[in-house]
Amino acid sequence: MALALQAPAAGAPRPRIISPLSIEAELACLMCGRVVGDIVDGRVIQHPGCNGRLRLERGIVRCCHCGGPVYRDPMIGLAAQ
Repeated sequence: MALALQAPAAGAPRPRIISPLSIEAELACLMCGRVVGDIVDGRVIQHPGCNGRLRLERGIVRCCHCGGPVYRDPMIGLAAQ
């Protein structure tokens, strides 16, 4: 199970652990296939493994590893049966 960590805000003592159930979508690169972040409550949370920052270039989010275009992969919740 992967947990996304949100960077601490000013004055916050430690990162907040985000429940996997609150992740709305994953952000993945079209070129290298790596998952570079998550969308949680409408905010982008970059994965700690990214060695650079996600950047916006001409309206397209770019991968922190290879610079390729990033797409949003919605997370589909399981329905109770």
